[in-house]
Amino acid sequence: KSAPLFFPSIASWCHARAALEMGLCESCAAEGRRAEPRDSLIDPLLQPVRDRLWQLTEEVQEQTTDVHRFEEQLNEERQKLEEQERILRRKRHDLSLAAQRQRKADRAFQHMWQSQRWSVAFQGFYTMLLCLERRRKTSQGSTSALGKRVPLRALMLIRDFCVQRTATKAILLRTAGSKHLCCVEERRDAETDSWRYYMFHDSDADDAVEERARRRGAAAYSIDEDPKFLLSAKATTSVVGHRYLISLCPDAAAFRSNVIATLRSDAFGLRWTLVRHNVSVSYMDADNKVRRETGDEELVHIIYNQNITRSAPASLRVYMAEHGPVLRNGAPEHPTSFNLVERVRAFHHDMESGRARKLYHERRRKRRRAGALDLLRQPDDTASSVDDGEESKESRREASVVSAELSGVSNGVDGDAPVENADVPEELVRSLTAKHYGLRELVNAEPQWRADLEQFTLDFGGRVKESSARNFQLVLAESSLAAGAAGFDDEFDSDERQADEPRRLNPPRLPEDEGAPGQGA
Repeated sequence: KSAPLFFPSIASWCHARAALEMGLCESCAAEGRRAEPRDSLIDPLLQPVRDRLWQLTEEVQEQTTDVHRFEEQLNEERQKLEEQERILRRKRHDLSLAAQRQRKADRAFQHMWQSQRWSVAFQGFYTMLLCLERRRKTSQGSTSALGKRVPLRALMLIRDFCVQRTATKAILLRTAGSKHLCCVEERRDAETDSWRYYMFHDSDADDAVEERARRRGAAAYSIDEDPKFLLSAKATTSVVGHRYLISLCPDAAAFRSNVIATLRSDAFGLRWTLVRHNVSVSYMDADNKVRRETGDEELVHIIYNQNITRSAPASLRVYMAEHGPVLRNGAPEHPTSFNLVERVRAFHHDMESGRARKLYHERRRKRRRAGALDLLRQPDDTASSVDDGEESKESRREASVVSAELSGVSNGVDGDAPVENADVPEELVRSLTAKHYGLRELVNAEPQWRADLEQFTLDFGGRVKESSARNFQLVLAESSLAAGAAGFDDEFDSDERQADEPRRLNPPRLPEDEGAPGQGA
């Protein structure tokens, strides 16, 4: 806007501006003439600007180079992250496939032996019921038919539907050969409630009642209108196994405060132990003083040998203490610390390693030599004055054999060799070893294979209407021995004591053994 004030025309103004931009002097620009640039006037003003521009240009170029380099590094890192993400996706996919295969295998395995596992829980729990009922009847001196029975030789547990109460089920506890039934009814109001068990005693189950019940197709037992509450049980599951809490209170609110026993298993459900809490027992310490202590008592230990291939029936063994209660949390200084589970573990170790048979022959040889020495100490005139009978001849013959055996010249046999027959039945050695450890072993009766039915069967005397995995029979292991083995019942019983004295539970050890199993924690 100020151009017309200084220059005659726009062209002159533009020419002057161009001249100034080209470095002309003011006089030349006014006259319109071109002149040489005057560096002395322009350079001092533009040189700092030029230097600053060149410096900024170099800095921009360096920053641009750094940006390009950083972008390349980012691209490389992005490629690495994408590669790692692809590897992780591939691994995640492989793990998902492996988890699916594992779940499928677990479902197949669970489906294969789930029924047998629950059968073990059933057998262990109702074996506990029988054990508790027998102890209660023995302590209270009951006059019922079940309390007056002889010591248990066999047991059949039969599960059947209750006819009178169709919404519940009953379990029959019946001694072999007896017509008196002990019924247990299980009941619960909802699926989340704990099971409550009621005990019944039926003394009217004679032949006539069974015949009438067989005719009308009903059960051979009856249940009273007002049943007697026995126990309540609640199942709990954890990663270490299954547990059944047993209480004396039917009310769920006071269930925990009245828990008296626990039935627990291992992680596989193959070993079950029944433990009763707060039991007071007496024992004899190292100074032969009788002391009392309160602890947990192991009543029953059950070992279930799983048969996954189903090539033969599965076996069940139940172990109980033969002489009084056994503490499981006793102090290690007194013998009761050798609890029931440790006894069973030591018993199986001896049977598998051959120590049981060795111990049997050694004690047999010692007893026979002691008897022979007693015969040799008898005076000769007494033996000559008595008429020689068959028994005296046999005694002198045995004494002479053992005497020669002690001298080491009996038929060229070493004096340390046992004179017993090496072909001792395995059942006999097992029975005597169990008695040596103070155990009572019960086994399930082995089913017999029937070719016409193509399955294993058990004889329940017509008391079972349909087959079930929960129907089984328990018999004492020594009841299957031959009659000739009855004389060896006290072979390992070297503890001379009265019937009312407390049992001293000393774990057996051979002299050459440094450590016997079951003596640890």
